[in-house]
Amino acid sequence: AQAAAGIACIEGRETKACDVAIVGAGAAGLLAALKLTEGGKSVVVIEKAPSAAMSNFSMCGGPTACETKLQEQENATVTLDTMFTYMNEFSRTSVNGALLRNTLSHTGDAINTMLDLGIPMTLIPDSYGVGFRGRHMFDTGGEERVAPLVQAIEAAGGEFLFSTAAEKVIMEDGVAKGVQTDKGIDVMADSVVVCAGGFLGSEDMQMDRFNTKVYALGNTLSDGT
Repeated sequence: AQAAAGIACIEGRETKACDVAIVGAGAAGLLAALKLTEGGKSVVVIEKAPSAAMSNFSMCGGPTACETKLQEQENATVTLDTMFTYMNEFSRTSVNGALLRNTLSHTGDAINTMLDLGIPMTLIPDSYGVGFRGRHMFDTGGEERVAPLVQAIEAAGGEFLFSTAAEKVIMEDGVAKGVQTDKGIDVMADSVVVCAGGFLGSEDMQMDRFNTKVYALGNTLSDGT
């Protein structure tokens, strides 16, 4: 069980201490890092790509969200109840409803945070015929899109370890205490947040879990490690 959950700290490796270690510099990792650094926490973000501009977040068209500034400006506000009801029913209630609602309740704050940082977006028409305008399309991509978030995190004291892959969660007495990386650095932290992006880049894991390969629309660096 411990092997599946993580490993013990290895003596002799270089260590770096912080309040929170974050694995992955995509949308989840960057927004977590921003909120934590703004809240006064010391944060180290571990990303295997050479920059945050290689994440799925830097490439995707744009997320669906509710109760955002753009919706308010265009008199097209979508309430949390409306979006949750639609998505939950679309899934035939097969999803974790509490998790879905909690996630959706934070989408407005996420979009508004990015808008406040100068990341431009457009609220598009109801192109899917769902009865509301939820899709916020990014007007930039790649480095131009992620730079405002990275700069804000660094300005608040956050640190990035690029071209560095997280390998294992370091465990002490059943509690996560850090992250072992492939560069010989153990990032020791009071909390570990894993935003590693799944296993889009691992055909073996796709076959094991889905019994079929999935066409990758985004970055394949997420290999399930």
